[in-house]
Amino acid sequence: MQSYLRALSAELLKYRRTMAVWLALGIPTLIAGLAWMVLTQTELANSEPDQRWQVMVGFTVQTWSTTCLHIGGAILIGMLWGLEHSSNQLKHVLAQPVSRHAMFWAKTTGILGLIAVGTLMLSALTSAVALMVGIGPVRWDITFGSPFRAFVAFLPSMAIVSWVAQRYSSFALPLILGVVGLIIGSLAASSDDYWRFVPWAWSLQAALGSDEVQEQALLLALGGGVLVLLGSWLHFSRADTPS
Repeated sequence: MQSYLRALSAELLKYRRTMAVWLALGIPTLIAGLAWMVLTQTELANSEPDQRWQVMVGFTVQTWSTTCLHIGGAILIGMLWGLEHSSNQLKHVLAQPVSRHAMFWAKTTGILGLIAVGTLMLSALTSAVALMVGIGPVRWDITFGSPFRAFVAFLPSMAIVSWVAQRYSSFALPLILGVVGLIIGSLAASSDDYWRFVPWAWSLQAALGSDEVQEQALLLALGGGVLVLLGSWLHFSRADTPS
């Protein structure tokens, strides 16, 4: 535990040299700002509160569950693992088997922590926008529940992209995987039969699907995410120098 805490402390200090924190906070702020503009500067400004509420939730939650988590998450993951590849620090770590486990879980905690902070920011700002434009009462179960269900269901996708980013030094690979996953996931999410087989579709289904679909997506994501993380951890603990 002490080794992990030291690794986590060092990991967080590295973020001061990157745009990671600004990215995690800036994307949800941008989404909330766009939602406010849509609701106040279009014909929706004079529409019924229920209609405005549905538009706002649909826009913010769907954008977060698809584009932001998968593309923004891939950029963030590539950026954070790139810190190790760019300085050849990962080669040094891989030469010291005792510290591999601590570094892996510290890096994973850092990535998940930043995405969780971004999710919390989106929920808070979405609620604030609802109050400012007068479409209350605020549905806290939606403004906070839906984005966080999407975050939990993003776990296996995050683990897959992170596995690729830790193994290969190219920043393009996790980004390409995020883009391809977004496209395939968006198509699969529209199918009642195939979305269960595509991890990139689970975040959207967990956020906006029916109660039964949400439950299935979360169970699949938790199970799949744990399996991928364990596989990635075992691979990292035994890996040679990355390509």
